[in-house]
Amino acid sequence: MHKRRALALAAAVASGLLAPLTLPTPATAAPAKYTDDFNGDGYHDLATSAVRATVGGASGAGAVVVTYGSASGISAARHTVLSQNTSGAPGTAGKTTPSVPCSQPVT
Repeated sequence: MHKRRALALAAAVASGLLAPLTLPTPATAAPAKYTDDFNGDGYHDLATSAVRATVGGASGAGAVVVTYGSASGISAARHTVLSQNTSGAPGTAGKTTPSVPCSQPVT
């Protein structure tokens, strides 16, 4: 009987000592309500290509314009222009190469 009590007491003490050592899991962001909600405000946003945009003096360099949505819809007043000259984007803006159909060889 004393062995059982001693074993139970040892288990209780050990679990009490180890409980604070349990590491919490890192917090994760909640998934966006919409896949096209780029700024996470709960409204649909719109990404549009501007393939012939002039960026940093390079004509035809191209850019992407993200127009943000709101409760009343897409607002042209709220937008962001992204290009290779945008901070964090690799490379620098330059003229794009026209695409070639897959059935044609690239020379």
